Amino acid sequence: MCSSSLARLSSGRATSSRRALRVPGHVCLLWSTAGARGPGVGSRSTSGAACIHHSALDAAVAVGDVSACEALLGAGAGWDGYAAELAAEGGHLPVLQLLQRRGMPLSMLCDAACVLRAACRGGHAHVVEWLETRKGAGFMTAEEMQSADGGSRSELAQQLAHRGRLSEEASRLSCMAAAAAKHGHTELFESIVTRLEQASKPATWAAQLLAAVAAGCSLELLQHCYSRWVGEGPGQLSLPDSPPAEEAPRLTDAKRKLLGRAGGSATPDALAKFDWLLEQWPSMRASLLQQERPPPNGIGWGVWRPLQRSEGDGWTRRLRELSARGCGFSMRDATYAVKADDVEAVSYLLPYITDTDMLSYMRFQAANCSHLAVLQLLQKRQKFCSKLVQQVLFHAADENTGIRAAADALICWWCEEADDETSGLRPQHWRVAFSNTASSGVAGLQTLQALHRRGGSEASCDLKELATGGCEEQMEWGAALLAEAGQPLPTFSAQEVWDIAAKHGNYAGLDWLRARGLIPHLPSPQWVAGQHMCAEGFFNGLSYWLRATAADVQAAAAAEGAAAEAAAAGQQHGSGSWSASAGVSSPESDSTAAMAAAARRLPASFRKRVLGEVARPHGEMLALPRPQLERIARLLEGPAEAQPRVHRQGNMKQELLKGHSTGTGRAAVAVRSGGVKKGAGARGGGGGKIGSFKSRGMGAAGKK
Repeated sequence: MCSSSLARLSSGRATSSRRALRVPGHVCLLWSTAGARGPGVGSRSTSGAACIHHSALDAAVAVGDVSACEALLGAGAGWDGYAAELAAEGGHLPVLQLLQRRGMPLSMLCDAACVLRAACRGGHAHVVEWLETRKGAGFMTAEEMQSADGGSRSELAQQLAHRGRLSEEASRLSCMAAAAAKHGHTELFESIVTRLEQASKPATWAAQLLAAVAAGCSLELLQHCYSRWVGEGPGQLSLPDSPPAEEAPRLTDAKRKLLGRAGGSATPDALAKFDWLLEQWPSMRASLLQQERPPPNGIGWGVWRPLQRSEGDGWTRRLRELSARGCGFSMRDATYAVKADDVEAVSYLLPYITDTDMLSYMRFQAANCSHLAVLQLLQKRQKFCSKLVQQVLFHAADENTGIRAAADALICWWCEEADDETSGLRPQHWRVAFSNTASSGVAGLQTLQALHRRGGSEASCDLKELATGGCEEQMEWGAALLAEAGQPLPTFSAQEVWDIAAKHGNYAGLDWLRARGLIPHLPSPQWVAGQHMCAEGFFNGLSYWLRATAADVQAAAAAEGAAAEAAAAGQQHGSGSWSASAGVSSPESDSTAAMAAAARRLPASFRKRVLGEVARPHGEMLALPRPQLERIARLLEGPAEAQPRVHRQGNMKQELLKGHSTGTGRAAVAVRSGGVKKGAGARGGGGGKIGSFKSRGMGAAGKK
């Protein structure tokens, strides 16, 4: 990561997207971190400062940049389990070790099955080994699994506990093996299966693993696993060609799942696996291939389609090849194609979808993924309606699902194409859509303007909605609309300020409001300390409060300093006995001291809570991620305000100059030597001013 981008992130003044680096910001930071040619974080100049969301850390983790992770954690970036999952899937063991050193809870690092599954998806056996050997992880060793009962056979409780642990271990290992097999990591898969077979019989997990092998591994391995696990022996998976009537529905579903995984596999021998499986059940071939129309659950079993396939492997061609073998298709197949943004495959599968509710569901999925081309295709089959448009606009504007560029294009297209008369849309529908989009922060200014126009002449602009998610450009536009309408700009309460900072992280919007006097008061220190530390966004809210309070401290110190310098300049004119720049600290130290001064305004009870959390052992779940707590603790234990101290030194020199103006020789000596010698003015009888200054103890500095 370039140093300038990282510095902006660390200081909370990143020029990235306001919303917390979800998808577009994540990609930009990935490019910047990886050093690739992309629109790094510094290119988003239209948006203002944002909090350092855990997505920024996720981006650095995903590329394995340990130094960037260190800097972001030092700046107060939080984490969730996704950071460990990304590191494990990428095989970035040094990043995982860093997260452990910085206090990531063991339950988040090791106990969560998703982290181990991620390591298996990436095929990283060394990461799996490291995770499983962490102290306190609680995984069973091979010796423990081989033990018959884990203790004396006379102890029933020990037997039951041992069986329970074996069941948990088998569930964990089966999920890990399935993840490795689905992504083609055969060596890791086989090593896990060796342990799995010691923990449990194949009947409990073979169906899941066979489906994963059919999806990501070769025909040879599929045949090998099928011959080992499928049969009529004790503990084996039963998949007979002619099952009993009472077992037929369940076994038919299991066989269809295997066929779907094989037919949709990205391996070169996908069709060979499909044909071989059909050969195992010749009497059920026709019933397995044909879908009921409509299927009982409205979805169907579906041919599994990976969202990422090898280049040039057209999914439509695969569908035609399966159709030539007599395979029917269902709603689930079309849903896979919609989510993959495969317009050609969706067009091929549309004749299989005759139910209007299913078409609406497909459009809903396309809108949820912001796939405009698919929506345009589906629009030819089903016209607009108010409910559908509202669903599309709502999900395109959702900050968790909306994709910035795609959401902009999608919403603008709906604004241009939707006809109010035929769809039943009313201006109030568009105003609601504008409100949702403005507060989400996922849309650009042109998109908001398009929605505002569709809202009609009565449409109003709520600056509080824009402040929740908008950038400075959007807020300037909103303020101009209010001015044109003759409406005053609203003021924001302390609670609203906290909510915007904590839940949305829009520091830039809040700075814009403060600069225009729309935030009369920040939350009081007592109110801030009374918020639940475990609440969502607490650290974001606290960080902005410290940042804003520190800015006020610096502004007050600057005003005091300017007044003191003006007074000193009037009295020292022509003296030249000391430099005006003496004792002035750097902006960095001033900022740090101001932040510390802001933190020290918080009650002592808050400091006690923070230090108590920091003192707890590493690896425990804390109220906040440990790096955030440590950052708060450093501020609470930091230096006192630097800027006021500098000006008190300036006042000291002003007093000395007054003494010098009376002709006292000792005062001149004291000024030239940079301070007052011990006992100066107390022994000579002449230095009354110096004695007076010494008796006051130089204010706070003298008391020190």
